[in-house]
Amino acid sequence: MNQGGQRRFDPTLGPPRVRTNLVWAIAALLICFWPAGIVAVVYAVKARNRLRSGDHVAAIRYSRLAKTWSWIALIVAFVILIGLVIAERGAGSGGTTTLTSAYLTLGRHLLLMGI
Repeated sequence: MNQGGQRRFDPTLGPPRVRTNLVWAIAALLICFWPAGIVAVVYAVKARNRLRSGDHVAAIRYSRLAKTWSWIALIVAFVILIGLVIAERGAGSGGTTTLTSAYLTLGRHLLLMGI
C-alpha cells in the first residue's frame, strides 16, 4: 500500500481483472426497481470508463458500487412484490392470490406510476 492507503498493482503481474457489472446493472434497471437500476448503470459505466483509462483502483470501486446498487434494486423489487401479495390477500380475495396475479397487480401499479 502507498501512503494514501490505496493499493498499488504490480505492473509485472499485469492489470487486475475488473468486472464492470454493466449487464447486472442493466438487468436491475429493466427488471427490478428502476431508480436504483439507474444508479447501478451510472456506476457500471464509470467503472468501464475508468478501466479503459487504466485507473484500476477507481474501476474496482465503481464496479463494487454498481453491484451494490444492483442488489438494492433486486431487494426493493422483491419487497414490493411481497407487499403486493400481502395487500392483495388483505383486500378480501379470499386468500387465493397467486404469483401471477401479484405480477399483474405489480404491472397495474407500474402503469399507474407512468413507468
